[in-house]
Amino acid sequence: MSNDTGRPAAPDLLGAARACYGGLLLAAPRRMLGVCTPDPASPRALDVVRVLGARHLLQAVLTAGVLAGPAPSAGIARGTALRAGAAVDTAHAASMIGLALAHRPLRRAAWADAAAASSLAAFGIMTSRRCGTEAQAGRREPVAGAGHRRANASVPPRQARPTTIHVT
Repeated sequence: MSNDTGRPAAPDLLGAARACYGGLLLAAPRRMLGVCTPDPASPRALDVVRVLGARHLLQAVLTAGVLAGPAPSAGIARGTALRAGAAVDTAHAASMIGLALAHRPLRRAAWADAAAASSLAAFGIMTSRRCGTEAQAGRREPVAGAGHRRANASVPPRQARPTTIHVT
């Protein structure tokens, strides 16, 4: 997906960033932990980092699949997929904050991962809003269940009147 300028669209950048981060965590967990912690990582910590990397890769693939589908997707709307990913990232950031507060040896790594997860969540939310704005741009009436409700649903929407131009 790219915009009119030929540059990658925001969802593409989000997916690429997530996939790169997940790939690094999966392929080089010792190095990724070593950036933040001076102590050698335990086998358990390395396994957790690998699982986290796999989760990021899976999330990038699933989100890319929804975003690449026809708009709107028959299964999951683009904005919904991005918001769900942001919710997962927010939960992960909260768990990393808890780990940082509870486990001193991994504190710096946990804070760094919480910052990364928070950034991905924020970018996902901003991108979902952008996708929602672009989807709504061409429609006059909001989609039922999209969080919009007309004040009086029994009154039909106002019809556009033909414009007449008087030439004198």
